[in-house]
Amino acid sequence: INMGILRKLFRASPIPTPDGAFSPSPLAIKLGTSSTTDYDGGAYAKPYAGTKNRVLMICTEERNMTMANGKKFSTGNHPVEMGLPMLHLMNAGFEIDVVTPTGAPVAIEMWAMPADDANIQKLYRDFDGVFQNPGSLEEFAQNIMTDDTQYAAVFIPGGHGAMLGLPDNADLGKVLLWAHKT
Repeated sequence: INMGILRKLFRASPIPTPDGAFSPSPLAIKLGTSSTTDYDGGAYAKPYAGTKNRVLMICTEERNMTMANGKKFSTGNHPVEMGLPMLHLMNAGFEIDVVTPTGAPVAIEMWAMPADDANIQKLYRDFDGVFQNPGSLEEFAQNIMTDDTQYAAVFIPGGHGAMLGLPDNADLGKVLLWAHKT
């Protein structure tokens, strides 16, 4: 049997993106993602009310991951692995500040977005302006992190995006050492 015919029949071929990368096939998306999450509303009887009420969320701004075969995989921050923790942190009493290495827009795996999840959809609508215009990790590392900080935590969302532009970022290293110290 011809593999090309099977890929076409089962919609198993990756989808080219306008920038020359590939998103997962419709079959892979159907098998590997969900249109909803298990978010339960994140009710917290006593939300945090202390002075360290901020969380620094460090996201990637890079979209494409080069694979071993040289092709590029369209990725970014996973919408559920970023969104569910955000919802819980906010319901627990924290404010979230979003940064990327240079302040470029947050890259999000839109192909993994749970289209039928009202809570995630609302979160992404509410944060759209922030995701399009986040703060700069470089600026934060140089001018904002102090010992008398309001930050309780640093959050790096999951997904393939965490492997793009963050592991070797010197500013991220500085921020993680600072967070450990404070």
